[in-house]
Amino acid sequence: MAFTDWSTNPNDNTSIAGINIGENCPAGNINNALREMMAQLAQWRPVAGYQPASETLSSLTAMTGTANAFPAFNASGDIELAGITSYMRGVLNSVDPTEAAAAIGAIVLAGATLGNPGHVRFKIGPSTFFQVAWGTFSIGPNSGGNTLYSTPFQNVSFPVMSGTGLVSAAQRNTPAVVSGSAATNGFSFFNAESYTISGYYIAVGF
Repeated sequence: MAFTDWSTNPNDNTSIAGINIGENCPAGNINNALREMMAQLAQWRPVAGYQPASETLSSLTAMTGTANAFPAFNASGDIELAGITSYMRGVLNSVDPTEAAAAIGAIVLAGATLGNPGHVRFKIGPSTFFQVAWGTFSIGPNSGGNTLYSTPFQNVSFPVMSGTGLVSAAQRNTPAVVSGSAATNGFSFFNAESYTISGYYIAVGF
């Protein structure tokens, strides 16, 4: 009998690899049987590079895989198949954080310049961006100027601006964005006052 054939009933174990160990067997058979038993047991000890047998691995091996399911431990510590939707499969198949964010519909910070001028750009969907830009300006009396964003917008920008004159009298004409001048990379403005005006601008766009 090989090790795998040994019985839990002692009375059924009457031989080891053909060596008789039944009642009234020759005395020499006991020595031979013990050596054979040790040899068979040695074949089952852990071998370097192989995982020893365990109940967890055995239960995992006994499972039959199905589509859209994966093995998971339940509250009792047993392994069972847990379902996974096609939506979650898409998330898990993402190759990087940007793709994962797109899969769950999240907004991703796609770039920023925290300075003057500066901007923050957010990625919405596969290839659409929403951007906010800001900066300062200074323009002389009765003159125009232009400013450039720290990073161009993808399609269009919508700038607004306000300025403050360094005089005691009430300001009559605040600087304004020149109509039709807003572009993806900046805009033009004009100061109709008789003194220099410094101010701020902010622009949004996509």
